[in-house]
This record gives sequence, C-alpha cells and structure tokens, in this order.
Amino acid sequence: MHVQDVTRNDILKLLGAGREEDANQKTINRRAMVLLVALRNAGATIKLQKGDWPKTVDNDVDVCSQDEIKAFFDVCAAEEKLLFQVYLATGFRFREVNTLTWDRVDFRRNVLWVKPDVIYGFKPKNHEVRSVKVPSSLIESLKQRQKSSKTRLVFPTRPHPKRPSYGGDQPDAHHLELCKEVAFRAELNCGHCKSTKGKCATTANCERWYLHRWRDSFATNLLRSGVDIKTLQTLLGHKKLSTTEKYLAALRMDELDDKVEGYSRSISTAAKCGSRNSRRYSSPRVNVEASGRAARASLYDSENHLVSMNGGVVTLLYDGNGTLQYDSLHRMTSMTASNTAYS
Repeated sequence: MHVQDVTRNDILKLLGAGREEDANQKTINRRAMVLLVALRNAGATIKLQKGDWPKTVDNDVDVCSQDEIKAFFDVCAAEEKLLFQVYLATGFRFREVNTLTWDRVDFRRNVLWVKPDVIYGFKPKNHEVRSVKVPSSLIESLKQRQKSSKTRLVFPTRPHPKRPSYGGDQPDAHHLELCKEVAFRAELNCGHCKSTKGKCATTANCERWYLHRWRDSFATNLLRSGVDIKTLQTLLGHKKLSTTEKYLAALRMDELDDKVEGYSRSISTAAKCGSRNSRRYSSPRVNVEASGRAARASLYDSENHLVSMNGGVVTLLYDGNGTLQYDSLHRMTSMTASNTAYS
C-alpha cells in the first residue's frame, strides 16, 4: 500500500485495533496522531471528521495512604527504598526518574532537575525544564549512593545474575515491575486483579500499584500542606492548569468525606435526642379549670411541664439535664404545673 492509498477508514481501523488490545484510549489516540502526522508529511491527504476521535477519560487520582506507604517501605531493600522515595518526594514521571543523572542532582540546594538528555534520548513532557525541592534526608541518601556509583545514572539497570553484559550504563526499565513486587511482598495487593500471570492474590501484578500513584500522592500531599495550585502546576510540569486541578478536586472530595462523616454523626446524635424528646412529650395530660364565665384549658407533657394554654403554644427550653430554663409564657425557670400559679 502506498501513502496515497491510506484513507480515513484505515485510521479508524487503527483506533479499533487499539481497543481490541485493551490499550489505554489516550495511548491509542496518540499512536493514531503520530501516524496521521507522518502520513500527511509524506503527502497523504487524510481528513478525519469531528466524531472520529474517541473521547478519553482522565484516570481517578489514587493516593497511597500513610499505612500503605509505611508497609511498602518497611519491606524495601535499601536501593528499592531510595528509588521509591525519589518518586514520592518529587512526583517525577517514570522517564524522569529512570534517566535521572548525577548532574541533575543539586546537592547544595537540595534540588532535583528534569532536563533533556541527548545520550538517553529523553525529552521532558511538554518540553518543561523544571526543578523540585526535596528533603535533606533524601539528599544525604543520594550522596551515599553516589560514592559507590560507577555511571552517570542515579538508577541504572541492575546487574543480571546470568548475563554479565546486562545493565550498568543503561536506564532501568523495570521500575513498574519492581513496584508491583514490593507491594506484593508487603501484602498490599487487592486480591481481585486477574491477568495472564494469574490473580494478584498470588502474583505481583496488582493493578492498584503503578508508578503514577506516587505522583498522585506527591501532588495531593502538597495541596494538603498548603501549596497553591499554580505552584503545584510548575512542580508537576503541567502545560495546562486544568490538568493540575484534578488533584484539587480529589482533595475536595477527601474533605467532603470528612464533613459527611461529621454530618452523619450529628444526625445520629440528633436522632437519639429526638427519641428522648419524643418520650418526654408522650402521654400528655389535659387540665380544664372553670371560674364563673372564664375557662382555662392547659396541656401538660408526661413530666408535668406546661406546653399549651388555651390553644396557644408555650415555647419551653430545657438544659441537658431536663431542667426547664426558659418558657415563652412566663420567662422563668423551673416552671411546672404543680409549682406555678396563674392569675
């Protein structure tokens, strides 16, 4: 097939093939876009219609809890712990960590940089050169690691037990697999995921554990600590503020959860109080008094408190011990039917 023979239908078939592979829709769209640009640069005239591009849905923000983080790092070896501490403390993407070189670590200012690297073919997403301030404890750990390092890379490919030529001066491409292995070791798998490797209850393939989760945790924890949304956008290297705002929405949902729980507790308390009050005002007593032409009808509650006189409502306020503090008729305390005189 020649370039000129490629049509709109071929692009649609490519989009459909990606869905059959169960690939992420953003990845499918990106593949199609790259191919489309290449074909057009080669002279093809392919026009897609407005509804041809499938809509994508942003992934939910999934933040590691403090208990999960502790359990994860408790089972890490020293090298593993340092690797994932970098992920958690910087919010870096996979390629930003696996191509991190020692000249991108500013030991004096406690800063890690994201910059292009021609040797490893790395270009920052959105072409954003940026830096992130990290804890001094992490910098100290990196200093210790540098003393025994023999490559430019902070995290080169680990040596292979049976392949002496493997690893050493190339970026480690297995961070995701390692993350899943540690999570499995820490017994953090959900136990419900299934893949060609089997169930995650017995294998290291839980879908809840992926590298971007550390980035989600980094962003959300910064917002919780008071960092503003524009600063977070810069730290994450987002081109659009709307991309960063999803973390703000997730944080607001967390706060809403707390408020809903508090509201639920107040409803439960009110329901119990209402139950007590309903018992207090049960079994009312009516007393009718006549004197010449005047007649007075009084309604008392089960505790002998006046609640209505001559059809009018008397407002009564009680304290927590059930003692009357205010009534709208006489504005006096401790009024009961037995100790109050009416003229």
